[in-house]
Amino acid sequence: MARRPPAYLEEPSRAAQEAIRKVVAVFQVERDRDPKRFRQTLLSAVRRAVPPAPPGRRGSPETKQAAQYLVQGKSWPWIYKNVIEDYGSLSPKVRRLEANKLRSRVRADKSAQRRKKGKKSKQDSCPEEINPSFSAPPAAPKIDA
Repeated sequence: MARRPPAYLEEPSRAAQEAIRKVVAVFQVERDRDPKRFRQTLLSAVRRAVPPAPPGRRGSPETKQAAQYLVQGKSWPWIYKNVIEDYGSLSPKVRRLEANKLRSRVRADKSAQRRKKGKKSKQDSCPEEINPSFSAPPAAPKIDA
């Protein structure tokens, strides 16, 4: 049984299914001649038409909020109480587990940002005609022979 798309994607899904039905009906002869190749060609065309998903995972709002509070100078116990849902009603073991998970996620996000910052962007290594802020090294003096 096919999985149903989320509610906000039902309309685009229906439109895509209808378009695929029309393409299959129009190119029935090609489909019957080589069904596997027809399917591969159709899927690759659809993949080219759809933009790629952004890289990486989406950060949780709790992690982002905790990182903002940390930058503002708030203490971890204060952050736990204000970010972790029902923190006061959790058992001590679960509280500790949730606190550790939050700290770990914030630390991982900070590390990822540092790694991204440390990488040289393509603009930094582009010539002047592509990137006007690029300053080329001085030219070597010409020697007449």
